[in-house]
Amino acid sequence: TKEADVKAKIKELENKGYELVSNTYPEGGKFDKDKGTDQEFKVTLKAKEVTVTPDQPKTPGTPVEPNNPDGPKYPAGLEEKDLNKTVTRTITYVYADGTPKTVTQEAKFTREAKVNLVTGDVTYGDWTPAQDLAEVKSPVVKGFLADKASVAVVNVTGDSEDIKEVVTYKPLGSWVPNIPGQPTNPIKYPNDPQDPTKPGHPPETLQYVPGFTPKDKDGNTL
Repeated sequence: TKEADVKAKIKELENKGYELVSNTYPEGGKFDKDKGTDQEFKVTLKAKEVTVTPDQPKTPGTPVEPNNPDGPKYPAGLEEKDLNKTVTRTITYVYADGTPKTVTQEAKFTREAKVNLVTGDVTYGDWTPAQDLAEVKSPVVKGFLADKASVAVVNVTGDSEDIKEVVTYKPLGSWVPNIPGQPTNPIKYPNDPQDPTKPGHPPETLQYVPGFTPKDKDGNTL
């Protein structure tokens, strides 16, 4: 066996994804000097594993070693989308008479992968730690009431799906003074300045009408 033959076989196996562990064939020498004695040499190889980081994703089919196009190639599962993920929460504010508005929150996650160059098997590490998407308070919109005061904080991981939330606004009601002999004139309730889900208080003073005492629906004098 010639040294060149040994090196060629090692190179062939390396191109299949193996890496050399040890080789007892004498470097630069002749192995079988004594034809009367059987001699042995041992070449040990193992499947090579490489780590792919999320900042350097790989395109399937590209050489692991750019200078060795005949060598092992990266398999699928190592692209940008495999090692990087963004979990998005979209909050849509729907108004009775207007174009919906949206607020978007994002949490970004990354992970590493190990690939066995012989089998092409890809093993993923854990996603980076969970994150909180902060509470978002619903804005006070003049003349409207929201069905949610806020969208609560939520904890998400790299395995979470995107989240959609909807906050719906409906027009505030009105109070209607019923004054005999006069046309009704609805007065819209004001907003509570702090809570978008509640109306404010109506005016505390009522119009004076000679000869009449203002009362509520239960007959209580106002």
